[in-house]
Amino acid sequence: MSTSIPPSPAELERLAGLIRHELTGSEVVVVPSAYSADPRGAVRVRLGHRAFLDLADDGAAWFVAGLWSDQGGETPPGERRRELLAVPLRADAPVVATAVVASVWRWVEAIGPREADAPFTRSSRSAPPAIPGPAVFGAPAPAPYATAAPATGPFASAAPATTWSAPAARPRRPRKGLLIGGLVAAGLLVLTGGTVAAVAVAHTAAELASASSPGGGSVEAGGDPGDAGGDPDDTGSDPGATGGVPDISAFDLAVGDCFALGEGDATGSGEIDGVELQSCNDQHDNEAYLVFDATQASWPGERALWDLADEGCSTGFEAFVGIPWDESVADYAYLTPTEQSWSEGDHDVLCYAWIEGDTSPGTLEGYGY
Repeated sequence: MSTSIPPSPAELERLAGLIRHELTGSEVVVVPSAYSADPRGAVRVRLGHRAFLDLADDGAAWFVAGLWSDQGGETPPGERRRELLAVPLRADAPVVATAVVASVWRWVEAIGPREADAPFTRSSRSAPPAIPGPAVFGAPAPAPYATAAPATGPFASAAPATTWSAPAARPRRPRKGLLIGGLVAAGLLVLTGGTVAAVAVAHTAAELASASSPGGGSVEAGGDPGDAGGDPDDTGSDPGATGGVPDISAFDLAVGDCFALGEGDATGSGEIDGVELQSCNDQHDNEAYLVFDATQASWPGERALWDLADEGCSTGFEAFVGIPWDESVADYAYLTPTEQSWSEGDHDVLCYAWIEGDTSPGTLEGYGY
C-alpha cells in the first residue's frame, strides 16, 4: 500500500477477510467511505445491534471511527470519534488487520456489553448478554447520535486509550476436521483420454458449512455448466471460459497450480469431472502446494490414507506458507486416491491451500500470516 494511493477495493476486501478470520463470528463488510474525497471504501465491523466501527484512511494514515447506525439514522462522519492506528497506510495488510483487531476489543470494552453485543464479543466475557431480536434492529433509538454518556463509550467521547489491554490470544485451533464421518466423499473423474478412475475429495468442515445450493450435480470436463443441476434453462457462467483456461483432470494438477474445484464438489456431492485451472496472477480459489506419493505397498484403507495426507499436508503447509497452519489465516485440504484409482496406480496425495473469502491474486508461498 502506498502513502499516495488509497487502498484498492481488492486490498480492502483482503483486510476484511483477515479481520473476519481473527474475530470469529464477526460481521465485517466493505462499505463506501464517508471519510475522504476518494470514497473507494471503508471496512465496517459490527460491534453490536447498532454499534459499528469503521476502518478508513485520510490519505496518509489508517484510523478507526465509531458510529451508531439504526432506523433513526447514522452518526454524521464529522461527529464520529476517531482513533488513529499506529500503522502507516503503506503497511502490509496483516499488520493493519492486527492493529484493527486490537482496537476493536478496546472499543468493545469502552461501550460495554449492553451495546457491544455482537456474537463475536462472547469470547471476551464469560456471560455475554442475549443478542437482541430483529425488532430491536428495526426500532428507532431514543437518540441515535448521542445515546452513550460521555464517559461510557468512544462514540460520544474520546477514543479509548491505546494503553488498554487487548483480549487474550485467540485459542489454538483444533486439527483439521477431515476425518470426521461424512466429510469425505468419493467421486468419479473423467480422465484425459476418456478413461475413468476415482478420486477421494477431502473437505474441511468450513467448506461443507459454506456449500452452495443442494441441487448440484457433476460437470463433465468441457461440458455445459448448465448440466450441473438446478434450473436447466440457466446455463450459468463458466469461469474457466472467462479466462480462456479449460477444465483439466485433477490428476494433472501440479505444485504451483491455482484452481477451483468443480461445481459438483462445491455442493458436497464429491462427484467432480475435473477442476478449473486458474492463473495465480489473477483471482483464484486454491493453490496446490505439495504432491507426494503414499508409499504403502497395498491399499492402506481410507482413514489411514487420510491420516497420512493430513500429516504430510500439515508439514508441507508450514514449509510453504512459512508458519504452522494453526497460526495462519490460510487453510488446507487435500485430494487422495480412492481404492479403485489406487489399484490403477494412482498413489499421489495433492495438498492445496486457500484463504476463506479471499481470492486475491498472488501466491501463498512464504505468505507468513
